[in-house]
Amino acid sequence: MAGTTPQVASAEENPVARAEQQKLLLLMEKLNKSIEEKSTDATTAAAVAGQFVVNFTVKLKAPVSDPITCAVTVAHFGSAGATYLHMRSASATKSGLTATCKIVIPYDWKKANSAIPVSISPSLAATQCACPGNYYQISLPSQDIPLPSATTATTTVNVSAVM
Repeated sequence: MAGTTPQVASAEENPVARAEQQKLLLLMEKLNKSIEEKSTDATTAAAVAGQFVVNFTVKLKAPVSDPITCAVTVAHFGSAGATYLHMRSASATKSGLTATCKIVIPYDWKKANSAIPVSISPSLAATQCACPGNYYQISLPSQDIPLPSATTATTTVNVSAVM
């Protein structure tokens, strides 16, 4: 509606935000465990910059009139206690029974750790109706990828899902 201000719900009121918080907590635990398993003697600090490009292709089981939101979290534990966490979302473009979206996340990490992978965690969300609390969300499997070694790297990750 024209002239209305969107309302932002807290994580307690919004199941999608609450699910994302839980997902982030699990991701942080996973990354902490990964760090503990790595030998600190073998790690090297590196400055890396570039962008992650995450392409979503979603096959729809039926036409969806409501917006579909694609989201991704990128996390990396660097050297000397540095933690890098980026979250982005975008609305999908729908055509027939396919929805697509592209999310670009630029990064500039001064204390990256080449022994620790980068975790990419994608998810999808849509409302089923205009009633409060009626959300449909899919948390897709996280992907651990090696730290990009180039200082201006573009790393592309493709995500496929059925909704």
